[in-house]
Amino acid sequence: FLCILVAILSCISLNSTIGYKCTLSGSRCHLPFTIRQTNRTYYGCTQEIYRTLWCPVKRGSRLVPVACSPCAGDGACYVQASTFPSDFSIECPWSCGLVSAHLWGNRIYSKDSFVCAAAVHAGIYPATVGGTVQVSRASTPASYVGRYSNAIHSRSKDASISAFQPTRTTKPAFPGIIYTDDHQIKVLIQNRRLDKLTMFTGESKILSMDLDIRRRVLFWINPLNRQIMKASFSDGFTSVSNVSVLQSNSLVSTPRQLSFDWVHEVLYWTDDHSIRVVMTLTGHMKILINRDADYIPHAIQVDPNTGYFYVTDVGIYPKIEKCSMGAQDRCTVLAQEDMLKPISLTLDSPSSIIYWFDSELATLNSCHTSGRMRRVVLRQFETIRSPVGMFLFDNKVFWADKEDMMIKSVDQRAGNRLHITAAGLDQPTSIRSLNPQSQPLSMRRCQHSSCPHFCLPDGRTHQCICPDNEFSCNSTLLRSNMQILIADDTVIRRARVNLVTGNIEVALAGEGLTNAADVVFNSKTNKIYWSSETSTQANIIKKDGVAIDWIHNNLYWTDRANHKIMVGAVVMENIENTTTLIQRNSGFSPGAIALDPIKGYMYMSDLGLNPKIEKCYMNGEACVVLIQEDIKPPNGITLDFTAKKMYWTDGVRKTLSYSNLDGTHRRTLLDNSALVGRAYGIGVFYDRVFWTDLTFNALFTITKSSPNERQAILIRMSEPKGMDIIAQYTQPRGEPVCSDSGCSLCVPVPGASNSSTAACVCPDHLRLPRSELLECRKHTFTCRRGLKPNVNYTHCVDTNECEDNLHQCEQVCTNILGSYLCGCNEEFTLSLDRRTCYQAGCTSGPCQNVGFCSDVANGGFPYTCHCARGFRGRLCNEVFGNITVEKRDDTVILTCVAPRILSSVVKWYRNRERVIAGMRDTLLQSSGRVVRLSFVTYLQAGEYKCQFEYRGAEYVASYFLEVPAAISDVCGKAASLSDRIGGRIVSGVRTAPFGGPFIAMLTREDEGMRETFCGGSIVTTNKVVTAAHCHLILVGLNASEITIFAGKVSTDISLVEPYQQDSAISSILINDNYDHDILNSDIAVLTLSKNLVFTKAVKPICVPLPNDRNQDIKPRPSMDIPKLGLVLGYGRIRHGGPIATELREILVEIRKQNFCVQRYQSLDKVVTSIMFCAGGGSEDACTGDSGGPFTLWSNRTQSWWLAGIVSWGPRGCGVANLPGVYTRIGTQFRRWIHDNI
Repeated sequence: FLCILVAILSCISLNSTIGYKCTLSGSRCHLPFTIRQTNRTYYGCTQEIYRTLWCPVKRGSRLVPVACSPCAGDGACYVQASTFPSDFSIECPWSCGLVSAHLWGNRIYSKDSFVCAAAVHAGIYPATVGGTVQVSRASTPASYVGRYSNAIHSRSKDASISAFQPTRTTKPAFPGIIYTDDHQIKVLIQNRRLDKLTMFTGESKILSMDLDIRRRVLFWINPLNRQIMKASFSDGFTSVSNVSVLQSNSLVSTPRQLSFDWVHEVLYWTDDHSIRVVMTLTGHMKILINRDADYIPHAIQVDPNTGYFYVTDVGIYPKIEKCSMGAQDRCTVLAQEDMLKPISLTLDSPSSIIYWFDSELATLNSCHTSGRMRRVVLRQFETIRSPVGMFLFDNKVFWADKEDMMIKSVDQRAGNRLHITAAGLDQPTSIRSLNPQSQPLSMRRCQHSSCPHFCLPDGRTHQCICPDNEFSCNSTLLRSNMQILIADDTVIRRARVNLVTGNIEVALAGEGLTNAADVVFNSKTNKIYWSSETSTQANIIKKDGVAIDWIHNNLYWTDRANHKIMVGAVVMENIENTTTLIQRNSGFSPGAIALDPIKGYMYMSDLGLNPKIEKCYMNGEACVVLIQEDIKPPNGITLDFTAKKMYWTDGVRKTLSYSNLDGTHRRTLLDNSALVGRAYGIGVFYDRVFWTDLTFNALFTITKSSPNERQAILIRMSEPKGMDIIAQYTQPRGEPVCSDSGCSLCVPVPGASNSSTAACVCPDHLRLPRSELLECRKHTFTCRRGLKPNVNYTHCVDTNECEDNLHQCEQVCTNILGSYLCGCNEEFTLSLDRRTCYQAGCTSGPCQNVGFCSDVANGGFPYTCHCARGFRGRLCNEVFGNITVEKRDDTVILTCVAPRILSSVVKWYRNRERVIAGMRDTLLQSSGRVVRLSFVTYLQAGEYKCQFEYRGAEYVASYFLEVPAAISDVCGKAASLSDRIGGRIVSGVRTAPFGGPFIAMLTREDEGMRETFCGGSIVTTNKVVTAAHCHLILVGLNASEITIFAGKVSTDISLVEPYQQDSAISSILINDNYDHDILNSDIAVLTLSKNLVFTKAVKPICVPLPNDRNQDIKPRPSMDIPKLGLVLGYGRIRHGGPIATELREILVEIRKQNFCVQRYQSLDKVVTSIMFCAGGGSEDACTGDSGGPFTLWSNRTQSWWLAGIVSWGPRGCGVANLPGVYTRIGTQFRRWIHDNI
């Protein structure tokens, strides 16, 4: 048949210059489309096929004109013809318009033809031109008479076509809005004024809502009772009836937002760390996506036309994903960069563009459903305050704003033309359009399916799915949808097996391997993992058995060569935080492994000297032997969760056996050497048992009831070993127990009531060798300034401080490798602190609230504001506020006391750094008013400040959170020796943030200026160890004139830094043996008048016990390997040069004692046995560094230890062949320090 393109009145269709070949499929049209001129086939909607196609289709003896527009509309427009072409009738669905076409130059029609077109977006309405035409349509809009002068001529090469344009078009009428407002559902309809009508009033707050416009059904979330509700509503939207509970709290956890599939009558909602779906007619429920605690799905929008839904993630890794509506966790990330909190989402289906709001960035964004063409439509905090819900209509984006309590709209392309549709709302939580065209008719993929329970769209096809906890689901369905994975030497085979028809399809899931030993499927991520000598995961090379914890997303494997069992967390494409769970002597040879994450048990086979099967906790503890007698190497293990049995293979005895999960009631299923050879991998599915056989190089199956009737599934394989079955209930669903653990790696272990509980295990690179305590979180891995750990915590990579909001720039931030630079906008100048910007001095009138300005520099600004009573801040623009504090075990809740209605959001700062959503163990609640800190450690200690605007004033409240920490837990924790970059303090290397937390800066006031003169080492909350000769500088000064700073990077005292603390000195204790002439016993202890609080920037240095014989913390060089120490200081960068602007560090080599003594003898200097030398030449400390720490790194404890104190050196800094001299912290001084702290 010929295909003729009808030129539709729209800006898109006018650009059409090509013809199409329509699919002759009754009254519907589908992709793919083929362009006859180029013979190019399109499998998806592109810019070239956003057209309406017109096809003549033969119906019996009649030719019927059929319109087809799946890309521009609903793809379901149809024409019914009686007698054609003289008399015929045309029906168009509500979302379609009627256009007329005058056709000639072909042998099919000679008169005018009429087609339906889904072109409401183009403003096309029914038009009538000549002939006898009957138009049948519900609520038909006004008819228009087309005129030939309005004909639009196509440039198609196939035929001359003209389509009549209506003489006038009408702007689409305001469709009405339905929204949830606190505990009510209201509608906004258009008449002479916008009337708000209350449709429903509930007993508690309503969180989210959606509706079926054609069937008049309403759905909403009742978060208080954890219910999904359903009701019918009247035609006038004035009332609801038949209110019922669609899903109750047994299947609803923490519901957030929902979206209704109006074609298949299925409701999707985001809940806890999952996405769930329910059939609105039967109530059957299925969890489609279930991930770990990092995943927090929020807004969701279904598109039944394409079979996909779009969802936002507001968890630790904010993103937008495109997922199949019917397949479990088959998603693609569309947008992830430059995103903080994507709170609302909607879809422009005709153009395949998604729109979303980011509430933290105050942006309206869009991108194509392929992830391309991303752009920011609008970025404006005054307009986008706190959006909740959104929809599109008439080229506008509508949304409700709970901060302004308004319904707003802007142009969806340009982001301009802000319009306030309604105001005076109470507490809006969601919004939807009442426009029927927002739910266009589409192909119902499940119309002819035979799914017994669940039929869901999956792209252009459908999926039959069994509901959760429906173990009676049609067994025929399950048996016809089974897959088996086999590790076969160099490949991974995937066999699709239909046990009903006997059909088998084989494909390769992986190839190019070497000695593939095992394979496993993860139903949570829809990924396959295998072990082989060419594994892409470095931590799984040359390993044997693998198993997946599909609930908590951890991968387990056995390492036969190294006699251990390991586990790692599956994060994206990587295996992170790998941990050794079990490691034994050479007699232990672990082989197969199977997991029960619901109860927290691990089953493993030992192929060593004493073959057996053991059952352990999933953290590797409490192992017990289940099977040991009459067993040779058990190559394969599997668990039958339905029958609660354990099955295994015995390749030497050539048997298949099973027992209860506790090892009792052991039975042999098959013992026939003619049927079983060297059995290896094994799997169970309902009444069938499958195994791989190395004797026959095949995959066999038997039934449990007839084990001697063997059937071959695959034969002539190379070396089939491990296998896994992909089918319903082989990985039963369970509740994750690690959601709130706070561990680097969390695993389930058996708990009370036959369930599991969470347990933390320590990754190998974060273990604490001297302690059984598992304080091994990721923050113990530290990189130098400007760097951060990679995903595996094996090395450091650059940190983009500007993108990650880690900078302190007031206006402009520019990222550079390892750091960032601050800049200012026009008419502003960068201050001396290199972070803030200022205009002029007092002439610009910077002080607010009748503050007095004086031209006195203050913290890098050329002026100082003197505030009136009740105000504070650099500009006198801050009003004192209040913070309430509640402490519960290891949780701290900080509440900013603020009015209920604010003109701005509440901002929180921790140590002057902005607290944002997604920070680890930190949760913002109640529109930012509340900060909830979980698993509180000393790393979260410091000053917390909340800030908000109210009635033109800026309110500020602060609270200093103290978290006690044991010295042994925190001492010496900083970037390791291998992570340091060498340099010298003399014109040397700046120390990374948090790289020198144990150094103190001693300052004094001299002629009105405060300057640094010595360093010291923090050893307790109120004790600092320094050099005794520093006390000579203190002679004649009052204690109030001496200040010690901790946690400070800059030497600029006027610059207040985020983590700095300070204290005066209350007493000085100098060692009794101190000799000022030769600086022997150059050591002193300072007592502070105010205790320090340990944070990630302020920590003590470890001081060895007097009898500690750990050689790696003694300042003695080895015979062959140089020993490097770390020296920190604020001193001069060169002899006679200026004081350093920031804390610097140096790695120096400890020199041999006789070399040191001889060098200084020539200068008549004495180096005693309680001194040692290090560095020399360009590597040296300098004036002002005295008293600072010389530290050594201990691999055993993974921390820095105090080994010396910067004491003296040659006249001048960095003199060739003359190393610096340090006080040795040996047994004598260790005892003295511990006795006096």
